[in-house]
Amino acid sequence: MSYDSILEGIENVIRLPRFSGRILKEKIMPELESLNPELSVIKNRIDTRQYDHIVISLIRNVFLIELVNDEISSTKMETRWGEKPSVGKKQEEFNSSDPRFASFNDCKKIFKKLVSDLEKNLDDKKIEVLYNYENYNLIPYEIPVDYIAKNNTRIHSSDNIEWFWDVTSQSVVKLRSKLLGKENDHSELFSKMLNNKIKVKTYLTDRVQTGTHKTNREKRWEVHPDSVHFSLRKDCLLIEKELISQVLNFEKCPKEIIESTNGLIKKTKTYCCPVTLEPLNFSNFEAEVLRPIHGISKFQVGHLNPLKSTSLDGKNTHTYQNIGWISDDGNRIQGSMSIEEVRKLLKKISQNYENQK
Repeated sequence: MSYDSILEGIENVIRLPRFSGRILKEKIMPELESLNPELSVIKNRIDTRQYDHIVISLIRNVFLIELVNDEISSTKMETRWGEKPSVGKKQEEFNSSDPRFASFNDCKKIFKKLVSDLEKNLDDKKIEVLYNYENYNLIPYEIPVDYIAKNNTRIHSSDNIEWFWDVTSQSVVKLRSKLLGKENDHSELFSKMLNNKIKVKTYLTDRVQTGTHKTNREKRWEVHPDSVHFSLRKDCLLIEKELISQVLNFEKCPKEIIESTNGLIKKTKTYCCPVTLEPLNFSNFEAEVLRPIHGISKFQVGHLNPLKSTSLDGKNTHTYQNIGWISDDGNRIQGSMSIEEVRKLLKKISQNYENQK
């Protein structure tokens, strides 16, 4: 057994018309287990389904990257060491000069580190966290592995990637289990809310076809670190929780929903559209999510300060402090302006009307 067969297996799966984690597992799992004895220890601690999810997710997150395709219309799974020229609509090239690039040996080093760390530190609490990632994931191959820092020199390296088990991040996935569990009478609402509204705006990039770093639905932690659309996985989790918290503080949200989160979400003042300052109504939101009308959305997620803004001193990043639900009126009014610019304009307009009286 050698890593050569693992390398070959990964590259063969990448060449298939559609990526399959199941086929990848069949191709390389025996070799991985023989070369990483810690996997057997992990396997004996958890059930087979959970074990498969962890290992396949590690393979996906360590050895592979989902880059925007040539036409910037979707994404394509690639190896971390596979060079990709700039063609089509001139998306950026991917080669050894890119901070996301990593050789197969570098990826192997990351994999062995993460497996070793998990084997040494796996306990019942971490098993529960991993169970929630397996059963309530929003994106494929989701596990608590993230970069330590936004490193624009060599981000994908063994000294810049780790498991994260902090309480705040764990609470987000635990919150999903509360909202999506069968015992929750509103589980259908929250399933559609998370998958149809929150997931895309939180974890995936916007469509950008100009500039150096063009994007369209990549994972935010897999775009170039210099892109304004980059965000660590941990920060994306905080955005998810913030958006859920805002919804549960919409006007007339049933109090039993917040109570069902067991303290994970707190009752605060009624959430209002940050542009119009009108309260957003929970019943109207529920009706839209459960019975959507194509092309019509009165509840949208937006950045308070647009990511493409260049003069906001760091306030225009993809963080939980810079994102919120916005009404359709608020979205039309804001356009490409920052929230401060919008409010200044509205005050000016209001004053102009007063002066006309």
